[in-house]
Amino acid sequence: MGNIESDTPYQKKWETHSLTQVEKQQIAATLNQPFTYLGKGCQAYVFESADGRYVIKFFKHQRFRPQAWIDWLTFIPAVNDYQLQKTEEKKEKLDKVLTSWKIAFEELKAETGVVYVHLNKSQEWQKTVAIRDKLGLHHQVDLDQTEFLLQRKAVMLCPAIGQLVNEGKMAEAELLIDRLLIMLLSEYARGYADNDHALMQNTGVLDGFPVHIDIGQFIYNEIVKAPKVYKQELYDKTYKFHKWLEDRHPALADHLEARLIAIIGPDYFYSAPYVHKGDVAKIPHKPD
Repeated sequence: MGNIESDTPYQKKWETHSLTQVEKQQIAATLNQPFTYLGKGCQAYVFESADGRYVIKFFKHQRFRPQAWIDWLTFIPAVNDYQLQKTEEKKEKLDKVLTSWKIAFEELKAETGVVYVHLNKSQEWQKTVAIRDKLGLHHQVDLDQTEFLLQRKAVMLCPAIGQLVNEGKMAEAELLIDRLLIMLLSEYARGYADNDHALMQNTGVLDGFPVHIDIGQFIYNEIVKAPKVYKQELYDKTYKFHKWLEDRHPALADHLEARLIAIIGPDYFYSAPYVHKGDVAKIPHKPD
């Protein structure tokens, strides 16, 4: 439990728009059911709702804290300087993730399936949510005192495509790919991009439409609107996905390539993916 608890102070920039009474009642009803450990990503622990329709995510706050053992050695000037540097770096990382979660809720709800985010301590909910951890132990999490995100649960993109192909629904599989490209282009047109290029691992399908599952690397930057930037982003984002389709569903790979050529133009044939460590690009955040 200590890993999802924090002493993060209130900051006005993490406030989100107010919920309607109906929205609040619907979210409260969803949070009345228990959640069971599903997995974890780089930034969060993930728990699935009893009805299988939602996930709740809690920050892995231990990733954003300096290592405790260093406190014993801060009397050494070099160690103290190191700790101060690491503290600032981790603060910046947390700031980026919080910014991304807020973008997902405020600007990209349809593209992420995010229902709600809670980024500041509050007195809004006055309730706990029941979770069962990886060991099967039960806990009650104070929602007002914990940063969390509620998101609709999606089916992973690649299995969804595989199922459509197995059922002979090639037109629907092609439509899903088209909707994926439309979603990404719509985000770029508004200045948003996902710095995490692991598309196959981070994309799901909800009601026939693609959604981002991992929402920890969104940025807003006007430069994304520039054709030179977004076309390269699109090429990078779909590069490994196209290779996967070539191996398993060649006809769909051809469909995706045709769409990319139409969007990127002749430059597609001379393009090469930028190599990013861990598939994570480095487009910086810029205030709107």
